[in-house]
Amino acid sequence: MSPFSKLINRADNNAQRLYLMAIIIFACCISSYLVMVQSRVGVPYWDVFIYLNNALMFAGLGEGYKLYLPPLLSFLTSLVFRAGYIQEGVIFAINGIVFALGILGMYLLLKLRFSLVESFAGALLFASCTIILSWATTGALDVMAVCLTLLTIYTAVYGLRKDERILYLVFPLAALAFLTRYTSGLMVMPLLFLAITELYSRVDWSPSQQNSQIMPLKSLITGIVSAINQDHLKKLLLGALLGILIMLPFFGFFYSELGNPFPFMGQLDVSVTNHASTRDPGYMPDNLYYVKNIPHYISSYPSTGTYEAMLSPHLGTPKVASYLILLVAMLGFMIGGLKILKGLKNSFSYNKNGKNKKLAKIALSLILLLAVIASLFGGNYLITEALFLIFSLSLYMLLKELGLKDSQLDILMLVWLGTYLISHSFLTVKVDRYFITMVPALVYLIMGGVRETGVTIGSLLNKNSSIKKFMANKNSMMNQQDMVNKNDSRNLVAGLLALGLVLFVLSSSLQPYIHHVPQGVYANLDEASIWLQEYDPQYQDKVIYSNHWPSFSWYLKTDVKRGFPSDFKTTEEFSDMLQSHNATYYINTHEGEYFTLTGYHAIYKEGSLVIYEKD
Repeated sequence: MSPFSKLINRADNNAQRLYLMAIIIFACCISSYLVMVQSRVGVPYWDVFIYLNNALMFAGLGEGYKLYLPPLLSFLTSLVFRAGYIQEGVIFAINGIVFALGILGMYLLLKLRFSLVESFAGALLFASCTIILSWATTGALDVMAVCLTLLTIYTAVYGLRKDERILYLVFPLAALAFLTRYTSGLMVMPLLFLAITELYSRVDWSPSQQNSQIMPLKSLITGIVSAINQDHLKKLLLGALLGILIMLPFFGFFYSELGNPFPFMGQLDVSVTNHASTRDPGYMPDNLYYVKNIPHYISSYPSTGTYEAMLSPHLGTPKVASYLILLVAMLGFMIGGLKILKGLKNSFSYNKNGKNKKLAKIALSLILLLAVIASLFGGNYLITEALFLIFSLSLYMLLKELGLKDSQLDILMLVWLGTYLISHSFLTVKVDRYFITMVPALVYLIMGGVRETGVTIGSLLNKNSSIKKFMANKNSMMNQQDMVNKNDSRNLVAGLLALGLVLFVLSSSLQPYIHHVPQGVYANLDEASIWLQEYDPQYQDKVIYSNHWPSFSWYLKTDVKRGFPSDFKTTEEFSDMLQSHNATYYINTHEGEYFTLTGYHAIYKEGSLVIYEKD
């Protein structure tokens, strides 16, 4: 055997290792590229300046703002700041590292359900979605939080199915995700679904008495208790303790600074009460907003050359690749739905005695689904979430009777998607980046639909003997799971179809980075800050106000105070406020007559940015 043949055989035997290496290399490359691009663009978003200033505060180098915000990203950034490297690129790099781990986590999660090729393609799809690419390394919280949520869900599923030792990590990862973005706490719904269904699958539901139709309550409780895996429970409880230990220092910080160890409860109250002003730029009462914009989030091209258009995919134009992969996935859902209906019909034929029981379960599931839809358009957010969880459990119990081995993981992803979709659709304030919380679950479901379509195509091709022989020879490219039957072309077709579609999406989503990435979003603010430092080397001893105070606090490395003229009835009132607080400088980023200030004169003007100095 030639050395080349030996190499090929070794590659076939180590397919899992090769795919793992490939996804790691891809994750590192795409993350590094995005960090490089972001370093050129700079900070693209108002809140990132707040996170940077909070990082300075954690490092003991400055003042913080809105200290109730999730602290983890700022804290991690502060560790590098303490080492003396105080640059915007630090927060981008931390985003990039977690993003790379998220891509790997997406691959590992998909591998629990799909072939290596399909899992690889799905991980690429996660990284290729426009909404992910545009926010992955911006210094914002959203992608970092969803990556940590993804790793939490994976460790929970893998720990229960494969290796219980990894269960130690579930709650620590959940704690990190929560401290990154508070809405990550909604992962409790899919985790609760996983716990209930895992317990349900372990209980012996057969009646203890021969003539009994229903298991007695005492026997039911005994069965549930005996079904609990003590080793799993011990590891989860120890992990929960570790998670609490991770969160305690931050709760202590909140208490010392704000007098409230749980400031996120106030944000939760706002989300539940759902108060919003029509003047809010994100005001959008349409409950179908996110559903309508799914093609934009998968792959879209910005309608203008501004970076804002890249951060808001709904402003762009969906690409053909986005519609194509959704179309193939929808076709797979239809095929899968028909198979389920056929399975239900066959089960009626085989077990006529249980027909009424199955019909009752189907009716219950449909009623619950209708209740969820009705509640979404006119009900309470918490009630809608509870109804959706109950519906998902009833659907799982129905499909479990059909022997669908992957129904638990499939519906788990549906619960993930539905939980966040309901939560964010319920709010009247909607922005594109909120959809990031749903992307991993959406990718999983898309890959499920694409696989079903590919398997169906493979079945049709398998009827042709010449094609069948060709496909059998090609099956050596696939992993051992796919090689159960080398004459079966279905898995090969499904894998190649998924990979081809995802590469199309990836190439489409990367196009804007060739033409539409500016050199700097807030470059004028940085330039103005440099000018002021040269104009007045003692500026840090002066009182400075600005309508863009977080950014100038970061660039000037001093406490710039909030100064919004629109908070006052007249310009004179605003000028009086500045003088009463002995403000030496006021920096305004919006030009206009309204900002002519009594007692101040302009010393710097560049475009719409003006620096005023006290007379």
